Amino acid sequence: MLVSDHAYVAEGPHGRVALKLLFLGFPLRDASIARYLEVMRAVQAISHPAVVRVLDAGLAADGRPYYAMEYVDGETAAARAARGPTSSAEVSAILARIATGIGAAQSAGCAPETDARSFPA
Repeated sequence: MLVSDHAYVAEGPHGRVALKLLFLGFPLRDASIARYLEVMRAVQAISHPAVVRVLDAGLAADGRPYYAMEYVDGETAAARAARGPTSSAEVSAILARIATGIGAAQSAGCAPETDARSFPA
């Protein structure tokens, strides 16, 4: 059960990165840690313009999982929604881009629809 996560912007060897630190509602078992690292290695192998690159992943000093990904500066979903309704053409373009990103993830060995269920608590 994921309770919450926090995102930070940091400077690293790859320039500006988005750093996500996960806060879990339970201690991680060894199998959970191994699965998390396995999934993150698969995610790091994805190379596609519709998928943000994961640059690093691991466990923080206190044992919480983290990952660092490329920082993408742009409009948030909330800001886009505040501008008003989205046209059918724009929705279609967004969904097509998402679909190609999911295809790239699957080709890299990361199946988004099953990874969350296979992550042991």
